[in-house]
Amino acid sequence: MIRARLDVRAKRAYDPAEDGDGYRVLIDHVWPRGVSRGRARLDDWARELAPATAMSSSANGRGTPIATLLAHIAYGAIVGGFASMAG
Repeated sequence: MIRARLDVRAKRAYDPAEDGDGYRVLIDHVWPRGVSRGRARLDDWARELAPATAMSSSANGRGTPIATLLAHIAYGAIVGGFASMAG
């Protein structure tokens, strides 16, 4: 059995991109307001991996821990093939 370790980190689209960010993927249904594509410095935009509106609303203050949301996103990234791009 081959095991791979995947380092997944979450960052707000409004936070500045940094050199050590690695492969950057926006996982949301809509583009963040006021953020240019140049400023975002994204490698991909995976709309299809974005959580359902109800789930993301819940994670933003109504009960679901953000760690749960990130776990779902990471799982979707692995299933979607982003793990192979991470290096």
